[in-house]
Amino acid sequence: MTVVVVVIIAVVVVLAYDLTGGFQHASKSTARPEVLVQRGATYSLPAGQFAGITVFLNTSAVLQGLFLNSFGITLYTMPISQYHTLVKWDNVTNITDYEWTSGKVADGVYYTLDVTIPVGDWVFAFVDPSSTNPTGIAFYSNVTLTST
Repeated sequence: MTVVVVVIIAVVVVLAYDLTGGFQHASKSTARPEVLVQRGATYSLPAGQFAGITVFLNTSAVLQGLFLNSFGITLYTMPISQYHTLVKWDNVTNITDYEWTSGKVADGVYYTLDVTIPVGDWVFAFVDPSSTNPTGIAFYSNVTLTST
């Protein structure tokens, strides 16, 4: 009888080990990039206007992509409250609390985006800094957000 119990316990242990992939296994990163803007997309911004993509992060993430603009653009990552200020006043000079800015990206320049964004609720904003010229944006890669 003792032999039968030992055999049953041994079978259960072996099955448990096999089904779980081992009792101890290394954790693997399953972070997959989230595509925010598809490669090949184009957008136009009227003079002095802006657009934003809202992201909600439980872990920090890296924003990456490649684009070309036609008449200059400035990029920001800012808290949602600051984006609301931008929307309310329709003027980027009222923005005082942004996390990151590209500064003005000259027209006709390929820009490689590679920005780390901390945990929180953010807006990735595109702002046309010109009050007279509209600008266009052409995306040469996906704009992705990848957890770090």
